[in-house]
Amino acid sequence: TGFNPDTECATFHKQQLEVQSGPEANHIPNWQLIGELTDPDDFAINGNVDIQHAWIEQSGLLLRFSMQTRLPIRTDYPLPQDSGTFFWLVDADSNSVTGQPQGGIGSEFNVRVVVGEQFGGVFVDAVGQLPGGGSGVVTIIDDVIQVEVALNQLSSPAEFLWVVDNW
Repeated sequence: TGFNPDTECATFHKQQLEVQSGPEANHIPNWQLIGELTDPDDFAINGNVDIQHAWIEQSGLLLRFSMQTRLPIRTDYPLPQDSGTFFWLVDADSNSVTGQPQGGIGSEFNVRVVVGEQFGGVFVDAVGQLPGGGSGVVTIIDDVIQVEVALNQLSSPAEFLWVVDNW
């Protein structure tokens, strides 16, 4: 992948957002950037898995995880069982010794998108001891993949560490 998880991770704080109500409420999500990572081109790997930019946005109790690759994300594979996988690994308790060890963090949740005909889907894998998990909604447009999940699927942390990966 394009990111080196042993040296690149970031801490993000939950945004305090004003909740609108009543007939004047705007029901269109108001996404606010809460963190991002960037990485230079790595021409030694395929461009559709070379992560260039990853970011997380929040709108109320929703999170949107995004990743951009150097070339368009592959959505067609030669065989039905072939697939590509994209991960956002979330350390919801900011404790590297709990959860699944990955790049200096201990992820309690893996927000995972499998792009493929037979095994495709969106999963929030609870791999630690915190409550959460489930599925989400994925959008792929050209070189950007985005997943929307509810904050409580990640145990509603006030802050968290994260890294990205794919294959």
